[in-house]
Amino acid sequence: MNSDQVLLLFPGQGGYAPGSVEQAARRDPGLFEAIRSTGIAELGIDVAELRDDERPLRELAFQAPKHVHLAIYLSAVVAGRTALKRVTAPAALVGHSFGEIAALVVGGALTPAAGAQVVARRMAALDEHAPASGRMSVFVTGVERAEAIVRAVGESDLVLAGVNAAEHVVVSGPDEHLQLAEAAAKVLGVTTMRISSAYAFHNPQLAKAGSHFARALSGVTFDSPELPVFSPILGRFYAPDDDLANSLAQHLTTPFDLNEALGTLASGVATTFVECGAGTSLSAIVRGTKTEPWRAIPVDELATPALGDSDSETVASLLNLRAESSEFQEFWRASAGEVSGHLRAAYDAFRSQRTAAAPRPPVTQIPSDGGDVSGRLARLYADALEYPVEVFLEDPGVQLEADLGVDSVKQTDLLARAAAEFGLPVPEEGISVAEYPTFGSVVDLISTGATEDLVSR
Repeated sequence: MNSDQVLLLFPGQGGYAPGSVEQAARRDPGLFEAIRSTGIAELGIDVAELRDDERPLRELAFQAPKHVHLAIYLSAVVAGRTALKRVTAPAALVGHSFGEIAALVVGGALTPAAGAQVVARRMAALDEHAPASGRMSVFVTGVERAEAIVRAVGESDLVLAGVNAAEHVVVSGPDEHLQLAEAAAKVLGVTTMRISSAYAFHNPQLAKAGSHFARALSGVTFDSPELPVFSPILGRFYAPDDDLANSLAQHLTTPFDLNEALGTLASGVATTFVECGAGTSLSAIVRGTKTEPWRAIPVDELATPALGDSDSETVASLLNLRAESSEFQEFWRASAGEVSGHLRAAYDAFRSQRTAAAPRPPVTQIPSDGGDVSGRLARLYADALEYPVEVFLEDPGVQLEADLGVDSVKQTDLLARAAAEFGLPVPEEGISVAEYPTFGSVVDLISTGATEDLVSR
């Protein structure tokens, strides 16, 4: 693979956030309606119910798992299709666990509607045949130590489900056995974090659900991927002759190794990883790999394409010229990029004038002590980022991006939600997070009620 390559990452269980369904529906209304219709037809549920649902993933994963899985899939496919408009030749599409379905869809092996059918039938098989007590947890340690903890518990249905990073291992099994492993880890000083999942994925206890899932896919049409799709479960690229229905069914019981996959695809290579989904969990994993020349960004940080040939007729008509004339064609070849820049400059100037003219809302002082503000914000950030509350309460100086991998887009969203939590104003023109890099600085900001100063610069 060449240098400066781009890889698209599709998240699994962590790829949901409140508001993500609304965002996906606005970005691609047609795709949203197609996936929504599939959910209604196949599962009798309406993913649109999550458009204005503020419940965090840790609640929805257990209260509405079918909705959540369709929502994760929807966000991933919409983001992936958006990325392909801005990246002409990604080196690979990589799905993390459940995210492999979205990766295959964006890679051309399935239509979005067929992919939604796969998700729906997967959920139906799990709902009917998966043990209700299955759970998953991340152990912040290496594979050997995690395996030793699992062996010490001595239960065959407690297994290593996958490896996210060198010191980030997933264990799955019945809740009572997982609790034993977590207790052993605590004695050894190993941090554990529960994954918001109602099922113990990548575990042999899902074999019955996998068999039913495979049979349910018999009527789904699969094609060979048009783009290179790498599977951290198979440990290789999907091949033209793969039985995709059987592969997807085996995902339920087969462990994954994302750490090995990223190493295979990008070790020593300058790589931009684009997280195609609502969360930042995969970006955090990439940023945590300090020894590699890697960076991770959300889809919206990819450069927006400049005006192209398809826009020439519109511009020509505005100038009262014929698009096919040699004079206009010469102008367009030389100046299309400059026209794009002028449009951006004009919009930025308009927004600045609108910001200056807007009335400034009064400062609202929070009528509570700092401890109460800190506690409420810690719970909000913990719910949104899938970290234990203690991460924020015990170390207010924790760097949101450098330490926790929270990118600027997610920080902006969290700041807006924090302000809303306390009834503080948020500027319509956008907000800047550069001056609030730590959790403690966010607590100080909210405590003073000065959110009107968050206008983007």
